Amino acid sequence: INAEYGISKSINEVVAAYSYLTKRTRLLSSTSRNRLSSLHSSFKNLFSVGSFIGPPSSSSSSSGASVGSRVLGDGRDSLVSSSGVPDSPNPTSGRGGGGNEAMNVPQVVKKISSILVTRLPDLWRLLEMYVSGDPTQKPTEENFLEHEDQVKLLLWETFTLYRDKIRQLLSTIRTEDSFQELVTTVNTTSKNIGEYSLMQASFLIPLLEIRDEVTKQFVQTICSQLVKETGMLYYLEDWLISDIHMITSLPWDFSSLVRQFFGELSNVIDDFQPGLSQTIRKSIFETFRAFADTLHHLAIHSSDSLNDSLPSPDRQLLITWSNSAYTQLTILPELFSLFGSHFKITDVEKSQFKDCVLLFSEVETMIINRYLRNKIIFLNSLIKRGLLLRGLDYTRAIEPTGIDSYVMEVLLQVSFVHSELLSSAKPILERVLSPLLENILQTYLHYLSYIESLSLPAASQLSLDLLFLESTLSKYHSELSRTLVNTINSVLFQLADSQPLPMEKLERILDRTKKGTSIMFCCFMDPEPRPVPKKPTVQPADDSRRKREKRS
Repeated sequence: INAEYGISKSINEVVAAYSYLTKRTRLLSSTSRNRLSSLHSSFKNLFSVGSFIGPPSSSSSSSGASVGSRVLGDGRDSLVSSSGVPDSPNPTSGRGGGGNEAMNVPQVVKKISSILVTRLPDLWRLLEMYVSGDPTQKPTEENFLEHEDQVKLLLWETFTLYRDKIRQLLSTIRTEDSFQELVTTVNTTSKNIGEYSLMQASFLIPLLEIRDEVTKQFVQTICSQLVKETGMLYYLEDWLISDIHMITSLPWDFSSLVRQFFGELSNVIDDFQPGLSQTIRKSIFETFRAFADTLHHLAIHSSDSLNDSLPSPDRQLLITWSNSAYTQLTILPELFSLFGSHFKITDVEKSQFKDCVLLFSEVETMIINRYLRNKIIFLNSLIKRGLLLRGLDYTRAIEPTGIDSYVMEVLLQVSFVHSELLSSAKPILERVLSPLLENILQTYLHYLSYIESLSLPAASQLSLDLLFLESTLSKYHSELSRTLVNTINSVLFQLADSQPLPMEKLERILDRTKKGTSIMFCCFMDPEPRPVPKKPTVQPADDSRRKREKRS
């Protein structure tokens, strides 16, 4: 490992520790001394020989030198040249003997961890022999305490070498999947080594350090990746309503992303440390806010597309509103409950969650206002054209005979809005149409200020138009709209020099027009309750009839 990956740390201390052990073998039998010498050579080769990872570097030199004996004390492979000198890696082969290919970091870590786990039993047996003073006896805890410094030195240097190599490889990882595999490998290695009998926690400090470092970097990586991917979810919006809640798959994509995040954490981490816990808690609320930003982006950038299969910009706004409302009412509480199953929720986090819910409410309000603005701009142009831009002389108007055409066009456009809301965002039907009616009346009143005087027929016509408009949309009246109707009637009365309007005649025209447009504008009316069918009364049959039925 040292030769292959160029670790600059000297291992003289490790070799010195083994040399120290070999000098203390005078109490051992000849067989035990041979075994100890073999183990010493094996471990010395382990930390000085390269090419443990990946295929050995090939050499085509004229000397024909090739990899010779592969012998370790326990029978496992070690790369030693035929001359007995450890092979040095090909300097042109790159890391891991893989030529110009990119290094597979998880596989490298698995190989290094495998070396540590498979060779450690021999080292541990060697230590047991040393501390007990008798190879036939198992050491006691007192024996380990007596030689704690020597044992700690040897294990510490071994684990430190492993830690430094993993730490070096961390900087080369670029993908989340590689991190997850690496964390699993390092955690498993630490757990397996920690289960050794009489293994003290102080011996494992380097292993625990690298375990914590790898886990921390993994958590930071997937947390930042979660927030980043959530902020890019608008690329997945296809505008296809595929749910009874009138939403697209986008809220479910967001929910799946967060649930996958918790699943990845649970797969590799058993216990969340305080520092990691704080990172995860912070990223969850950042993710909630990032999805609100995604919906805001979709609302702001809704526009016409050359693709006929995509809905209109206004319909895109309504679909985005439905997605936001469903996320706020259903998805967010579910995800916050999932968060609570992993962490104890604090009062501060409850307040943060309320702020996130409020943020989605603000996005929904912004979407409604934007939708209203788009509709109001067009309706205002119709009213302006109908009142001011047709070249009418309001001082010489004829008697009214019906509703003016521009009023019918305004109501027809409002019916289109009603249909659009009904198919995409039914819960906000009244929330949109009531402000829409208020704006129509405000616009009507505004353009009346440009008219200096009215003849009685002209005032009657405008009053009839107003009556039909506000009665057709009476279901969506508000306190403001009723006040505006009264104000408009007062203005008309003043412009007509306070002449009384023929209200009976106007009422007759109004009733006739309502009947003629009842189907066109039925969407604005409350459906009449269906009559409950009466149960047919059964006449009691006489005795003779009952007898005939019985015989039949």
